[in-house]
Amino acid sequence: MIRLYRTTSLLVLLPIILGSEFLGISSLSQGEDSSELYSDALQAAVKRAGGVRAGFRLVTWGKGEVFCPEFIPVQGLDTPKAVPFLIDVLQNGPSWMDEEFKKKRSGMYFHIARCYAALCLGAIGDHRAFSPLMNILQKEGDPVGGLIVTSEEKDLYPVLDYAVLGLGYLGDPNAVEPLIEVLQDKKCEYAVYALTWLHDVKAIKPIIGYISVRGECDYRINGCLEYLSCARFRITYSSESHTYTTKDLSALGQMAAEKLYKSIWERWLAEGDIFAKRQFDEYYSKWKRLQQEKPGDQNSLNHLMNEMSRGGLACLPFVIGHVTEGDESLIPIISRLVNRSGYVLTRKLRRGTIKENMTRSECPKWWADHGSNWRVF
Repeated sequence: MIRLYRTTSLLVLLPIILGSEFLGISSLSQGEDSSELYSDALQAAVKRAGGVRAGFRLVTWGKGEVFCPEFIPVQGLDTPKAVPFLIDVLQNGPSWMDEEFKKKRSGMYFHIARCYAALCLGAIGDHRAFSPLMNILQKEGDPVGGLIVTSEEKDLYPVLDYAVLGLGYLGDPNAVEPLIEVLQDKKCEYAVYALTWLHDVKAIKPIIGYISVRGECDYRINGCLEYLSCARFRITYSSESHTYTTKDLSALGQMAAEKLYKSIWERWLAEGDIFAKRQFDEYYSKWKRLQQEKPGDQNSLNHLMNEMSRGGLACLPFVIGHVTEGDESLIPIISRLVNRSGYVLTRKLRRGTIKENMTRSECPKWWADHGSNWRVF
């Protein structure tokens, strides 16, 4: 994975995990007034989120293989039993009795409670959350009859952003197309991360279109594109000119750091299939020769296999073609690309499953049935 520089944006929130150890909230027991306890848990959570100098902190930015915002609900709001309560908060705002608290910071606690509810609904993973979260995508705004939030901070924390993340956490593939529309129409950065959570390759081209319009691609979005495409590039840095170059893609020349990722992915969109075929053909011949000459040199064979598949998912048609013609030794590349998983902090992303011991006769059928899900070009 390429990691060369970092940028910031208004949409990037500072990291924090709001856990029960911070808030002192115990799990809900039977017989207690659950709605009151849920409300207390939510009030404590948003108060804690706002107890910092730099606005509100709702998500954690990890240092794993994939840079996506992660969220852990406070204890008590992490259970399917809380879903009806959280849906009501998302749609109507919290029904806190403490009017003074509701109006603090010009109503921002009231607003952040809806954002927090959206994240909780996604993290819980209950399908009842799908329609309420989708409704926010279609019609964002203040709840009818709810508190009117007058703080200018509100624009920094759109409920839409957190509903988008919630849909990514929820994991329903029916959200892919709506999230692509939000990315394209509303230029919502968090849609990039939600689509990465949903690990659908259809998102790759829209994400590249988004960074083209935006004019930049930071290391987080680059990580998402690398994860989704499985493509990897060799980058060379010149200390004299302070620029970067790559021989993997043509006509890029020297690139400044701030244009590096954007330039690479735009060029990849134009010729990623050519790069994948060139990479596969070059290293496939070397790999076959080494198999004959040094069949026990597993380290070198693994290196050549990695180089052979450096074009990512775009090399799958070439791999399938050779397997169909009789080279079963390539089947591990298929499972490696399709079953590839990545980590965001402690949560594992896994985007597909095929049998590790799939046979030569099964590969063409699998590709005929599922190839459209993995074709990038």
